[in-house]
Amino acid sequence: MPSKARLRDRTVQQQPARSKVVPLLAPTKGWSSEQNLAAMEPDTAPVLQNWYPEPDGISPRPGYVVQATGLGAPGPGAGAVNTLMSFVSGSARRLFAARGGNIYRCDVAGPVGAPVWTGAGNDQWQWTNFATAGGQFISAVNGADTPVLFNGTSFGTSPAITGVTGGALVNVFSSQSRLWYCQVNSADVWYLAAAAVGGAATLLPLGALLVKGGAIVAGGSWATDSGSGMSDLTVFVSSEGEVLIFSGTDPASAATWQLKGRYQIGKPLGFRSLVKFGGDLAILTQDGLMSLGAVMRLDRTAAQQGALTRNIRQAYAAAVKDDAASFGWQTIGFARGNKIFVNVPHAATGVTRQFVMNTLHGAWCEYRGIQAACFVEHDDKLYFGGANGTVYEAERGSIDDTMVIRCNGLSAFTDLGDPNSYKIASVLRATYRGRPDIRPYLAVAADYDLAPTFEEYELENAIGVFGTWGVSKWGQSTWGRGSGIGLSSGSLAWSQGQWNQRVWGGAVTVSDYTQSVFGAGRALAPAFRLNIYDGSPALEANFKLLRFDVSVEAGATL
Repeated sequence: MPSKARLRDRTVQQQPARSKVVPLLAPTKGWSSEQNLAAMEPDTAPVLQNWYPEPDGISPRPGYVVQATGLGAPGPGAGAVNTLMSFVSGSARRLFAARGGNIYRCDVAGPVGAPVWTGAGNDQWQWTNFATAGGQFISAVNGADTPVLFNGTSFGTSPAITGVTGGALVNVFSSQSRLWYCQVNSADVWYLAAAAVGGAATLLPLGALLVKGGAIVAGGSWATDSGSGMSDLTVFVSSEGEVLIFSGTDPASAATWQLKGRYQIGKPLGFRSLVKFGGDLAILTQDGLMSLGAVMRLDRTAAQQGALTRNIRQAYAAAVKDDAASFGWQTIGFARGNKIFVNVPHAATGVTRQFVMNTLHGAWCEYRGIQAACFVEHDDKLYFGGANGTVYEAERGSIDDTMVIRCNGLSAFTDLGDPNSYKIASVLRATYRGRPDIRPYLAVAADYDLAPTFEEYELENAIGVFGTWGVSKWGQSTWGRGSGIGLSSGSLAWSQGQWNQRVWGGAVTVSDYTQSVFGAGRALAPAFRLNIYDGSPALEANFKLLRFDVSVEAGATL
């Protein structure tokens, strides 16, 4: 009769490991902070930093280049560029930046000249373009000074806006061929005559319609027919998250001006909280980036489920928690890139990031390394005002001025249909479209660890790990690093590349890269990094990650 020890040995004896190759697509559905890590939707990612999701793969985000310098005193202590304004009228295309109480022209790359406007009480301007029979104008207000106009040639205060009492004007927008102005810390709004940029302003008090009180902080025109015409509605948003929607063209006429509805949303995040989204109007609130169409159909709780930011709701809520009152929140569309940006400030650290959505399929990612105080779309390009007082062109090239673009991603975890078995990943292959000389760093994360170790990445990006030709051993040392390049700062020198990492020339093709990895657990996920630092602002990285294949051995149930 077998001993008890022999019986016990048979009980715990495991099945032989079963090896297989598992295909996994790149996370084209984008970043998700909303799902349980143990039950994430395939093709999503709990981490997607500086990787931009597209319907057919994910790509490194573009970089940025210097557009304008010399905006006042140099140095980070002199303040950020807090406002960018775009003026386009025929062949006249002007880009303006506000810093330190002055406004500068910035559409010509390089050092700026003398300011075109001086002596402002602050540089947090709200503005809009507006056309009249007399030409195209910018109307701008900042909550402290007399409203200013740019007439195509110069800034000034004429024709003046008259009749406003009780405080300065803090926001401006156009609707129904009129300019509308929000008064600072007030529920009163003012409007001008149709097709006018100055003259007597007429008061429209909205306080009686606000159940929760507060001030009107923003507004816009909403074209419910996806165009522009008689069906346009005028929208006002209060500091407490109440939305008032009016139909009609003449606020002075009860027959043609009617309140269509009053809705409750989260509190808006600052004065730059509205963006056109197709035929819809989206509002940046503490609840998320809300579609006004969804707000009208649903109550506040249900509308949150339909928010454009619903897939990143937890990350968004965490960002809002401590910085809802911080300056720097802004949402803006970039039509040429099919993107919507949400600029996310963090006052405690001074670090700014962006949540970016692909408007083609609603997938999100996170941009890091862009210290932006404001954005503007100008002449089909995207610009941002830097925290260091410089204006940059965004979405261009494959380098952040002189800094590395570091891309970090992690796909959704999968238990391969067997949540109880222990699995060991040994080989990971990435398939991508691009130049064959670009390759990612690969690793496998196990059991919901969001920060796996990239052994090769850590080795090759350590300071001082430089191979010496003819001395170091092939296959064991890191070769060809440019002399004096220090990756601790991430700064690069022109023409000093790093072998097999710099973006070199070459034909675009479908390639794959296979790397030995180690990941052990019940659930596994491909992790992937890429450093982009070509040094050429004109050259795109031209890399798209398509899929992974991971070699896995599955053992017995534990």
